[in-house]
Amino acid sequence: MIYGKRSDRELMCAKAKAKASEFFVDPHSIPDSGLNSAELHYSSVLTLSTYVNARLSGADGLEHMEDLQKTASFYDAASNDEGNKPFTDGYWMLAMATYFLLGNYGSAKVSAAKVHDPSFYGERAQTLHSLVSYLLEADMPAPSELSALVSYLRGFDMKEEDVIKDASALLTKSNPEDAFFSGILYVAISDAMSTSIRALLPRYTGLSIDVWRPYLSMQTSPKLLWQAQRQLGVVGVFAGGNAFVELPTGSGKTKSIELLLRARFLAGKCKLAIVVAPLRALCSEIARDLASALDDVAKVEQASEVMEIDSWFTESPQGFRVMVFTPEKLGFVMHRNAMLREDSDLFVFDEAHLLDSESRGPGYELLLTEIFRTKPDVQKVLMSAVVSNADEIAKWAFRDSNLIASGKDIQVTEKSIGLIQNEGTKISYVEQDDISSENYFLCVDVSPQPLKVRKREKERFFPDKISKASNHTRDLAIYYANRLLPNGACAIYVPKQVSLPPMFNRLQELIQRGANISNLQGSMEEIDKEKMSNLVDAHYGKGNWITSGIRAGVLPHYGDLQGSIRQAVEYEIAKENAGCIACTSTLAEGVNLPIKYLIITGAMRGFGVPRTRDFQNLIGRTARSGKFSEGSILLADSTGDLRSKRMYSSLMRKSNTERCESAILNLLADACDKEENPIKRVAGHDIVKVLLNHIEDPRLEFVLADFFRQSLGCNKNRAYVLASRRMRPLEAIESYLSGVIAASNDEVDVTNLCSSTYAYASSDEETQGRLLKLFQTVYDSLESVSKERASLYHKMQLGARDAASLIRWAESPEGKDFIYNGCSNIVSAVQQFLMSRPDVAATLSDEQLADIIELWVGGNDLSQMTIVLNKNYPSKPKLKIARMERVTSKVIRYSFSHFISCIIDIASQDAGLSAQSNLENLAAFQRKVKYGVSNLREAAVCEKVIDDRVIAKRIVSMLGAKESSDANKMKLEAIASRAKIEQLADTLPAYCSERILGWISK
Repeated sequence: MIYGKRSDRELMCAKAKAKASEFFVDPHSIPDSGLNSAELHYSSVLTLSTYVNARLSGADGLEHMEDLQKTASFYDAASNDEGNKPFTDGYWMLAMATYFLLGNYGSAKVSAAKVHDPSFYGERAQTLHSLVSYLLEADMPAPSELSALVSYLRGFDMKEEDVIKDASALLTKSNPEDAFFSGILYVAISDAMSTSIRALLPRYTGLSIDVWRPYLSMQTSPKLLWQAQRQLGVVGVFAGGNAFVELPTGSGKTKSIELLLRARFLAGKCKLAIVVAPLRALCSEIARDLASALDDVAKVEQASEVMEIDSWFTESPQGFRVMVFTPEKLGFVMHRNAMLREDSDLFVFDEAHLLDSESRGPGYELLLTEIFRTKPDVQKVLMSAVVSNADEIAKWAFRDSNLIASGKDIQVTEKSIGLIQNEGTKISYVEQDDISSENYFLCVDVSPQPLKVRKREKERFFPDKISKASNHTRDLAIYYANRLLPNGACAIYVPKQVSLPPMFNRLQELIQRGANISNLQGSMEEIDKEKMSNLVDAHYGKGNWITSGIRAGVLPHYGDLQGSIRQAVEYEIAKENAGCIACTSTLAEGVNLPIKYLIITGAMRGFGVPRTRDFQNLIGRTARSGKFSEGSILLADSTGDLRSKRMYSSLMRKSNTERCESAILNLLADACDKEENPIKRVAGHDIVKVLLNHIEDPRLEFVLADFFRQSLGCNKNRAYVLASRRMRPLEAIESYLSGVIAASNDEVDVTNLCSSTYAYASSDEETQGRLLKLFQTVYDSLESVSKERASLYHKMQLGARDAASLIRWAESPEGKDFIYNGCSNIVSAVQQFLMSRPDVAATLSDEQLADIIELWVGGNDLSQMTIVLNKNYPSKPKLKIARMERVTSKVIRYSFSHFISCIIDIASQDAGLSAQSNLENLAAFQRKVKYGVSNLREAAVCEKVIDDRVIAKRIVSMLGAKESSDANKMKLEAIASRAKIEQLADTLPAYCSERILGWISK
C-alpha cells in the first residue's frame, strides 16, 4: 500500500479544498491541518507507475486497486480546486487515466471532456486522451496513430498480437512525461482490447465475429463493454440464459438491455421481445432509447396507458419487434390475446423489486408467476436494485439460486455526503456507511439577507433562522441550491408532495422581498420560463403555486403533475436548459437526469420511514455516470437528535441492503394504525379469519374496514385505507385463479399454483400452510363459476366480488341504460364504481365525482373544476386544487378508466349488450376519461403526438371540427395547417414543441 494514514488525511485535505472552491468559500477558512495535499501528487504518480509497471510485467495489479481508487479521487478533487487552476488540464488528464484503468468509464469520459489542452503532458498523453475520447464518445475521430487498434475494434481482420506490437512501439523513454504516459497508454490499449465489444460479444453470445461486424462498423456503436454489461455476459444472459440482475443506479442498465436484444435477434433466437417497466415515464425513456439504438434491426413499440388493445398490436410487420409495457398493460393484453404470450421469445422485467410494492406488487408477482408457469423455456431477465436476497428470487424464478448477475462491486460515480449544520454555516462531510464519522468540514459564510418589509412588519431574513425548523430547513435548501447551481444542476427533495406549495410560495416571497437568488433565477431563460408557466396555467389556472417556483428558476417534479408538464421538466433538465427541480420520490423512479447535487429536506412521510432501497435509489440518481465524475448529497434536515441520526445512518449505509419481500404476504401480516395508535395491533391470523369467513360477501371490504375500526379504534377513513391494502393481494389471487380455471380442462392443482408463487417460495413452513389454506378457500369460492365467467373475472382484474357485482350492474336496468344511451348517465356508473372503492366514497359523494368527471372530460382546468365543485356543494368539505389533482390523476385517469374497460369486457361477451355501437361508445368514453378530452380527435392527439389534454384541445381547434379521428388523416390535416401548428409549438416548452414538430415532419 502506497497510501497510508498520512496520505489518507492529505486526500481529505484535498477534497476539502475542492469543496471550498465548489462552495465559493475562501480556502483559508479551512482549518490548518499541518498537511500539504499537493504532496499527494507524488504518492499518486507513484501509485500509477507501480500499477502500470505491474501490468507491463504481466501481473494483474489487483493489489493496487484501492490505492488507484484513492488516486482517482485525489486527481478529481485537485482538478476542482481553484488553487490548482494553472495545472487543471494536467490533473484532469491524470484523473482520466486513473478512472480508465479502474474501469470507471463514465468518470473517465467526463474527465476527458474537461481537458482543454491534451498536450499538457506531451505527445503520449495527447494520444492517450485521443484514445479514451474515441473509446467513450460516439462522435470522436479515431486516433490516426492507433490504426491497428481501431481496425481491431471495428471487426477487421486484425490480430491481437499486431495491436500489441503497435502499442509496444509507442513505449518510449525520450522524456519523463512520455515515458510515464506511454506505459499508461500501453495498458489502456490492452484493457481496451480485453473489454471491447469486438472481443467479448462473440465470446458471450457464441456468434462469430462475422455476425457482429456490421454492428462494430457503425459510428454509433459502443467500443467497450462496461462493467455491468460484462457481468451479464459472464452469467450467460447474452447467450440466452436467465438471470436476476441486481445493478446499482447509473451502471448502464439500458445499454445492457439493448445489447441483450441485439444479441438474441442476431442469433435468430428471438423475434418478439417484451420489456416491462413500472412507470409510463420509464417506459417512454426505454422505448425511445431502444428505438434509437435498434433502428437497424427491430421495430420498437410502446403500449399506451389506455386499457385497450393498441392498433399497432394487431399489425404483422416483417422483422424483429420489441414491445414495451407497464406490468398492468402487459397483463391486460395477455389476458385478451394469448398470442402475445405464445409468440414472445424473451421477457425483460425492469425494476423487478416492484415485487414488494404494497399497491402493485401482488399483481406484478402473479403476472410473473403466470409467465414463468406457462412459458418455462423462454429467456427471462429480471433487473433490480441491489437486494439482500437475490439468490432467493433467482431460485423462485429460475429454480437456480446461482443465476445472478451482481453489480455490488461495480464502480459508480463517487458521491460525497454533507451534513448542513450550525444553522447552515458548517458542512460536515461524512462517511456514507457511518455518518457519525467526519472526514472533513467546511465553514460557509451564510450571512442572512435582510428582506424588504411592509409597514409594521418585523424584520425578515433569508435564510430564516427564527421560524419553525421545517421553514429553516426549506430556506437552507433554497440557499444552497442557489449557491451551488453554477457547478451543476440541483434537486431539492421533499418527502411529501404537500411540502412543495409552501416551498414555491416562499420562492415567490423571496423574489418580491428582494432576496438575492440570482443563480436560480438565471438558470433558465425567461422565454423558457414563460412557456413552461403558460402550460402550467392552462392546466391549473392562473395564480397557481407552481408558476411561482418557475419564475424563480425552480421546476416541479412529482407524480400527479398534469399533462406533459413532468416530461417537459425532465427535458429541460436533461438538455441543461434549467438547473433546479424540487421533487418528491419520483426522482428515484427510474428516469435519469443529470443532477450533481441532491439537497434533502427530510425523509419521514407522515409517520413512516422510507425503505432503505428507495432512499438509496434516490441518492443514486445524483451524479449520473458519464455526466459528472463526482456529486454531493447534502442533508439540510437536522441530524442533531439521536432518532434522526439513527434513521439517516440506516438509510445512507450502502451495506444496509434490504430483502425484497412478496407483497402478497401483507395479507398475513399483523396490522396497526401507524398514524393514530402505532402500538395497538391486530394479529394477521385474525385478519385472515375475517377474509376467509366472508370471502363471498359482496361487501367484504366494508366488513374488513369495520373490523379494523373496532379492533384498532381508528377512524373510518383510516379503516378503509387498511382494508384496501389487504384487498389488493386478495383480489390479485382471485383474478389469477380465475384465469387458471378458465384455461384448464382438468382438475386444478391449487397446491402447485400456490407453491409456484414467490410468496410461498420465500416463506417459512407455517406461513406456507396459511397461504395454501387461503388459496384453497379462494379457489373453492370460484369453483362454481363457469369458465366464461372465470375468464371475464381474469380479464377484469377486479377480484371476484367486484367483478360479479359489476356484471350484475351491467345487466341491470341502470347498467343497460348507461351502456345503451352512450354513457350519458355518469352518476349511475359512478355509484357502482364507488361501491368497490370505499376509500374514495369516504371523501367524495357520487354526485361530486360524476361532476368532476364531466368537468374533466369537458376540458376545464383544475382551478375551474375546484371552483365549480365548491359552489355546487357548499355543505361538503371544501375541495382544494391539490385534492382535485389527485382525484383526476389517480381516481379518474387510472381507476375509473379501468372500471370502464371492465364494462367493455362485460358488454363484449354479452349478446344483449355487444352491439357495435355500444362497444364504440364505451371505448370512446373510456378514452375521453383517460385523457380528459371531449372528443376522439383530441384523444388521438394524446395517443399519437403528446399526452396533454390542453395541447390536444388547441391542436384540434386549429384543425377544425371534422369527423375523422384517424391519426394518419389528422396528420395530413396538421401538415396542411403547418404554419398554425408551428406557431402553437413555438409557445410551448421544448419537449412539447419537439413532439408536435416531429409529428408533422415525419
